Amino acid sequence: MNKIEIIAQELTNSQYSELVTAQNYPAIANLLNAKPLIDNPTPQSNIPKPLSLDALYSCITREEGLQISQHNLLDRTERVANENNRPGLLLLVDMLDSILSTQSKTNIQNLIDEEILDPEYQPQIPGTSKAEELSIHSVRDWEVQLALHQVFEDGITE
Repeated sequence: MNKIEIIAQELTNSQYSELVTAQNYPAIANLLNAKPLIDNPTPQSNIPKPLSLDALYSCITREEGLQISQHNLLDRTERVANENNRPGLLLLVDMLDSILSTQSKTNIQNLIDEEILDPEYQPQIPGTSKAEELSIHSVRDWEVQLALHQVFEDGITE
């Protein structure tokens, strides 16, 4: 069967009867092309929590912060946090090894390891359209019109 014949066969189903009677080709095409929302089969995952300068500075003592500023590393520290650059932060911690206490290094590592649920996760995603199910992909208005002409001319029924 060609695409028009497949559409014609589908349009004999009762769910299309009002639109067929009205000869509303765009609405029929939209209905065939519509992708219903379905539950996302992939569970929501965790992602690394975005770094922030405030969170980073809360990991160290005031004295360590002053020593970092004396080494002219405040700009680099701010850039690493703003860019959410975990490898850069680890490199910075390595550079500041003699300044940072064991507790501060642990706090920073915990900050790096912290995760949150992916805020961009979609609990519902587009499913498969009727057109895709029928392997005809996108349906255009004129194809619906041709298919309906075939239904009425050839008398195709359910």
